[in-house]
Amino acid sequence: MTTITLPKTLARYTGGNAKIQTESATLYDALHALTDTYSLDTAILRENGDLQPYVRIVLGTRMIQGT
Repeated sequence: MTTITLPKTLARYTGGNAKIQTESATLYDALHALTDTYSLDTAILRENGDLQPYVRIVLGTRMIQGT
């Protein structure tokens, strides 16, 4: 199981839940599960599926940043 931790500004889309659990095996699947479950699609992803430029994802010690 993977835990996605959201900042307070995005937790308002999830009913105030800052920590979301997912069974997704990949980052791609986790992001799409998050956007399919909650109204976060344009807050996290651009229309072409890329990360929004202000989104930062940390996997362990590695940071992935939107462009």
